[in-house]
Amino acid sequence: MNTASKRLKKLRIKAGLNQSQLARKVGVTRAAASRWEQGDIESILARNALSVADALETDVKYLFTGRSKTSPLDVESLTRAIKFVEQSLGDITPTGKANTINLVYQLMVQGQQVSKKVVRELQKTA
Repeated sequence: MNTASKRLKKLRIKAGLNQSQLARKVGVTRAAASRWEQGDIESILARNALSVADALETDVKYLFTGRSKTSPLDVESLTRAIKFVEQSLGDITPTGKANTINLVYQLMVQGQQVSKKVVRELQKTA
């Protein structure tokens, strides 16, 4: 089993799917999904790779290489995000704070601008 195959299996389990369920979502047999997890991941057709990535809520690049399309934020950027949330929202529950920080982090990873207005809107949904 190669690293990409291991990653596929880990993502499938994280998504709460068994091999049959993944196969149905992709439109292949369970045997095909099993072969991918056993190390034959290079046999995935491009259209199936896109469906697999979609079903597992990831991107094809990560599925095959382990590298994401977006580069991770450094610790300094995340620290700034945390301080920004604290300054913008003041007194909130620890859970609300954690959820809001997570949402701000996701926006930052996607390259979106984060303002106090955005943080307040996120806090309502957190």
